[in-house]
Amino acid sequence: MKKLLFSALSLAAAVSLNATVFATVNGAPITEAEVAPHIAALGKNPATLSNQEKQMVLARAVDIEILAAEAKKSGVTNLQEYKDALKAAQDRIAIEMYQHQLSKQIKVSDADIAKFYNENKSAFVEPAALLLSNITVEKKAEADAIIKELKNTKADALVSKFEELAVAKSIVPEAKQTKGHLAWVTQEMMPKAFWDASSKLKRGAITQTPIKTDLGYHIVLKEDAKLQKQLSQDEAKPFIENLIKGQQAGAALEQKLQELRKSAKVEVK
Repeated sequence: MKKLLFSALSLAAAVSLNATVFATVNGAPITEAEVAPHIAALGKNPATLSNQEKQMVLARAVDIEILAAEAKKSGVTNLQEYKDALKAAQDRIAIEMYQHQLSKQIKVSDADIAKFYNENKSAFVEPAALLLSNITVEKKAEADAIIKELKNTKADALVSKFEELAVAKSIVPEAKQTKGHLAWVTQEMMPKAFWDASSKLKRGAITQTPIKTDLGYHIVLKEDAKLQKQLSQDEAKPFIENLIKGQQAGAALEQKLQELRKSAKVEVK
């Protein structure tokens, strides 16, 4: 249910963007239009993103721009497969935009919102979450050395030192842009060993022993934590409103299709 709610917001968010430029890549601007899909993937309101989450989103948009430029340079846009895929994508986007225009005409009453909220209250629970920084390395000895170096760092310099080491030593490519900062993470997003060890840390503390996962050895700094929270009806209202609009617009689109089929000239070859 929650995934559906957040998905319903993505298109609406994308079509309401302005031309703010967050970065440039070889002269090409990275605007809100490029950033929006990555924000939607987080399933969060853009206004509530932490600085670390904003850095991660921007880093991903930059990576996409770099790869897309290289792909176009390689000549793939001249391939018939590309042209066929492009037409299919354009048709899909046109239909999505048409449905979005239909949804804008729909009015959702407070009574409908209250009914949906009360019937689906369990869907509006924000899980417990942690705000972490992470350094990942391949070998335990290297992780042990980093922990030792951080232990010898004064408290007021710990964050900056952690960022420095994340950029220099982490094997995670995004760390060079994010300086090791992760977005808010929930238990279901993390390996059990990683979540369990991070949960036990106090705010501002680092792991005393490396955390082993399939990705390597992790050194974690716990920045903040949030308890599980039941969203109020007012907090859930934007999600509910968009979902109901999406459902009703989908039904209207299906009805329109049934009407158009009657007059469409279809010849099966």
